[in-house]
Amino acid sequence: MILKNTPFAVGFIAFFHVIGMIFSPFLQSFTLLLLGGIALFYFFVETKDKKVFWNTYQRTLDYWVFGFIFLEVALGIFVALDWDYMLERIRLRVPFIGLPFAFFLLPSLSLIWYRNWWLAVILVIDIVAVGVIVYYFNHQQDIQLLLEQGKAIPTPANHIRYALLQVVAFCASVYWGWLHRGHSNLPRISGFFKVSSIFLFVFIHFLAVRSGLFSLYLIIVSMGVPYLFKKRAYATLMLFLAGVIILPFMGMKLIPSLKKKIEYVYYDVDMFLKGEATDQLSDASRLISWKLGMELFADNPMYGVGAGNIRIKMNELYKRDYPAFEKKLTPHNQFIMVLASSGVVGLILFCVGFFIPLFYGKNYQDPFILALYLSFFASFWVEATFENAMGVAIFLFFTLFHLKHKKVS
Repeated sequence: MILKNTPFAVGFIAFFHVIGMIFSPFLQSFTLLLLGGIALFYFFVETKDKKVFWNTYQRTLDYWVFGFIFLEVALGIFVALDWDYMLERIRLRVPFIGLPFAFFLLPSLSLIWYRNWWLAVILVIDIVAVGVIVYYFNHQQDIQLLLEQGKAIPTPANHIRYALLQVVAFCASVYWGWLHRGHSNLPRISGFFKVSSIFLFVFIHFLAVRSGLFSLYLIIVSMGVPYLFKKRAYATLMLFLAGVIILPFMGMKLIPSLKKKIEYVYYDVDMFLKGEATDQLSDASRLISWKLGMELFADNPMYGVGAGNIRIKMNELYKRDYPAFEKKLTPHNQFIMVLASSGVVGLILFCVGFFIPLFYGKNYQDPFILALYLSFFASFWVEATFENAMGVAIFLFFTLFHLKHKKVS
C-alpha cells in the first residue's frame, strides 16, 4: 500500500515544494529533504540489484552530467581563502549532484496526475499573482515612487526569482493549453491553461522585471520564428515579428509599472555612461560588476581566482576603483561569474553540465524543456542565477521533474 501511494506522495510533496519557492525557504528545503528520503528508500529497500542500477544511471547522461556544474565550483577548494564564502558556494551547488540522483529514483506520476499537478501549481501561482496586483493598486503611489528609484514591485519572494518562476508557469501554461493534446477532450482544463498563459504574459509585463521580460521574449522569438519558418508561414511570421516589436511599446503605454521601470533604465544607463554611477543605481552597479569580473578573468584566464575568493578579489577592485561604493557586488552575470571564479576550465565544466542534458536524447525536442533552458540561458546574461538557492531550485526541480515525466506527457 505504501509503495502504491508513493507517486501520490511525491506529487503532494512536490506541490508544497513550489509553495515553498514562493513563500518559505524552510518549506522549500524541507520538501526537498522529504523527496530525498523517498528516493533513498527506493535505493536501499526497493533496488535489489544495485550494480544494474548504477550501470543504468551511468548511461542516463541527462541526469548525472549536472554534477559538472558542481565541479566548476569545487575546483576552487584548493586555493580558497574565504572559507565561509567557499562553503556557501559549495552548498549552493551540491543539489546538482543530489537532486538528479533523487529524481532518477523517484516514481513517475501518470499523465492525468502530472497534468493535474500542473493545474494545481499554476492555479496557486495565478492566485498569488492576483494578490500582487491587488497590493500594487492599494499602494500604487508608494510603489510607483519605488519604481522611480529602481526598486521593484513587492512580491512574496525575491522579485528576480519570482519573475523567473512566472516565466516557467507561463511556459507550462502554453505547453498544456496550446501544445499538448493529452486532454483535447477536456475543453475546460485546456481553456484554463490557455487563459492562464495570457494572464501570465500580461502579468510578467506588469511586474516589469527586466530579466523576466528578457527570458519571456527570448523564448517567444527562439521558438516562434523557427516554427513558423519551418511551416513556411511567412505572412504569419511577419505579423509575429511585428507583434514582438509592438507589444513591449504598447505595454509601456498601458502599464504604469513597466513605463516607470523603462524610464529608470534610461536614466540609470545614462548616469553610467556619464561616469556618474553610484551603488544606488541598479543597472550601473550591474555593469560595473561585469567590468570588474572580466578584469579578474583577464588576469587569471585559465582557472580564475577560485570560487571561494571571488568576493575578496571583487572587494579589492571596488576599493581601488570605486572607493565610495558601500554595496559591492559579485558579477551579476552567470558566465562572467564562472569565468572570474574558475576561468576557461570552469566555463567548460559549467557548459557541459548545463547544456548536455538539453541535447542528450534530443530533449530539446520537448517544447517545455527547451523553453526552460531558454529562460535560464537568458537570465544568465543579467543575473548570476545559480548563485542563489531559489534560482538553483527552480531550474533543477522543474527540469528534472519534467525529464522524469517527459515520456508520460
